[in-house]
Amino acid sequence: MNAIIFGATGLVGGHLLNQLSSKNHYEKIYIVTRRNNFQRSNENIHHLSFEEFNNLSTLKIDHYYCALGTTIKKAGSKENFYKVDHDLVINTLRRSKELGATKHSIVSALGAKSDSMVYYNKVKGEMEKSAKSLEPKAIIVRPSLIDGERSETRLLEHAGLLAMRALNNLLIGPLRKYQSIHAEQIAKAMYELMTVGKTQIQIEYEA
Repeated sequence: MNAIIFGATGLVGGHLLNQLSSKNHYEKIYIVTRRNNFQRSNENIHHLSFEEFNNLSTLKIDHYYCALGTTIKKAGSKENFYKVDHDLVINTLRRSKELGATKHSIVSALGAKSDSMVYYNKVKGEMEKSAKSLEPKAIIVRPSLIDGERSETRLLEHAGLLAMRALNNLLIGPLRKYQSIHAEQIAKAMYELMTVGKTQIQIEYEA
């Protein structure tokens, strides 16, 4: 059985790669990135460019994991943000299905809603609708603010995380889903939902 990961150089995607490569569930793990200097940690990991992913007809994929995502600031514009957080997700999902993928897991965001007044949540909501239209059984994972060590510093997000860490113990019961969650836990939840169909990790998801 083979898996493919999109966004493996990001925070959640990096933990996903660690989760999948530490198990014996997959014979091959494909990583699709734009970087040519990706360093694989074991022989089961295979790096592909987007061109190879889109053009190789010999690829066989069983499970699709997507942790693609950026920010408007990093993307440079709302239009470019949409191209990554919506279009790229849907295009890779569609292509993975063509290559045989039967199970699919995608990171979205808590509060995703296609009619949201918040542009980030609106795009995530539109992505979810498009993904479910293409693959009704896709697993959509909706984390709150994502905790973990990033390669780049996001000052506002860092300040928000510090505040959320302080508030986490106060967010109980129905409010527990608003607690910040570490990227490693998100990755673990995705793996468990894909392989055993359930998870004990407190995270909102739709399957």
